[in-house]
Amino acid sequence: MEKYVVTREFVLAAVPAGYALVPVEPTEAMLNAARDWSLKKYGQGVGNDGARGCYAAMLAAANKEQDTK
Repeated sequence: MEKYVVTREFVLAAVPAGYALVPVEPTEAMLNAARDWSLKKYGQGVGNDGARGCYAAMLAAANKEQDTK
């Protein structure tokens, strides 16, 4: 079995311009940022379930957009 070393540069070269490599599930820091943004923007912080749902929907939409290109 052959082993391959994948460099950061190789992975980033595969990401189209204007896109970013992000985790499939939001991190705790991302959930906190969503709550803080919501609190500042609307005066009410979004809960983790809401933030996770919104994140999943955004990833799904980005994947559909990428598939049509």
